[in-house]
Amino acid sequence: MRIAGMLFLVLFILTAPAYGADIRPVVTEVTDQRSTGQFFNNLKIKIKLLGDDASSIRAIRTSVSKAVDDTGRKLLTDEKKDGQFETVQEGSGHAETTLKLKNPARKATVVAEIAGEIELFMPDRDPAATVLIGGILKKTGKPLDVPSLAKAGVKVTVLTRKEYESLKKAEEKKAKADKGLEQLAVKVFAGLFGAFSQVGDNDVVMKINDPSANLINIDTVDKEGVEINSSGRMTFHNCVILKYDKALPSDARLRIFLKTKKSVVSEPFRLVDVALP
Repeated sequence: MRIAGMLFLVLFILTAPAYGADIRPVVTEVTDQRSTGQFFNNLKIKIKLLGDDASSIRAIRTSVSKAVDDTGRKLLTDEKKDGQFETVQEGSGHAETTLKLKNPARKATVVAEIAGEIELFMPDRDPAATVLIGGILKKTGKPLDVPSLAKAGVKVTVLTRKEYESLKKAEEKKAKADKGLEQLAVKVFAGLFGAFSQVGDNDVVMKINDPSANLINIDTVDKEGVEINSSGRMTFHNCVILKYDKALPSDARLRIFLKTKKSVVSEPFRLVDVALP
């Protein structure tokens, strides 16, 4: 594999968008990665968001509608967008995202233009965007009865280990019974389910039903509202597993971030003459 190089710079977006917040997007890193095979070939452009309101950003989603280098080569990929927000860790100060494009021409010196839209999830702007639920370990086996979740069309069911194991068996049985799946695919499905979804004694398992994609993120907080750091997160099929090294305190609460009209700021962005390594 040959990596064409990595370039660190700070380039302000030349057409400063009116985000309705003090946000200054900048390009901080450009990586043109190439290989002799068909995989791992891409151009990555990292964007960091600075400004007084940057600390309020909890998730970012970008879509690129135009990308072209100075030779005229179009750099948009054929990959379909999954529509999911990239979460930002609370208090990290790293509100950033990475644009993934096709490799530019070898003789190109800059990406002449990148245009698209950026969406910022800022839950502080709408109290309805944050849902706190206590006593979660005692509310297992059926969807949490919370009006705000119902209004958003989101169902969250906390599962015990036994309930989760039953769900796993049911899903595996369903996959094997699906005549449209090749036998190999069935084996891979079952193997991944087992390998990546083991539940420990302190873990929290949730089944998620979110057909409108309104759930941005889900975690746990202590009685003061401070996030309880997990040792890992696994998302497989329609379940989320939050892993913890020790048992959650009895007063721990589930925190669910929901997308609302007031909590999402959406604006067009445009980058010009982004230097290539």
